[in-house]
Amino acid sequence: MATLYFAKLTENDEVVTTITLDSQYAPTELAGQKYLNSMYKWNKWRQTYRDDTDSVNPRGNYGSYGWKYREDLDMFVEAAAPYASWTLNETTGKYEAPVAKPETYLSGQEPQFHPDEYHWNESSGQWDRVVMA
Repeated sequence: MATLYFAKLTENDEVVTTITLDSQYAPTELAGQKYLNSMYKWNKWRQTYRDDTDSVNPRGNYGSYGWKYREDLDMFVEAAAPYASWTLNETTGKYEAPVAKPETYLSGQEPQFHPDEYHWNESSGQWDRVVMA
């Protein structure tokens, strides 16, 4: 038996919560939507994940609180860009900076990310290195 995860959506397609259903109540997405409509008197549900041997995520990302469902992409996406200059990657459903984040590694070792962090600087349009003490 599989467990299906459904996202409850607002009128603006924003995720407010997720609910799990056993596949006996939701053998298909439509059956799950009908079941949830009858149980909760709410008519906007989208399947966000199916936990079984295939572990299928039918909509790219797990639709969790604060995310949004985009019907035109049939995908859950981050609801808002963290910065004005970032744009939505319509393949991944996540916002990306106009400049790729630097990847640095500890020298002389197997590839391992450097403990220093980078933070986006919207004013300069670049990543600033923050040295960790």
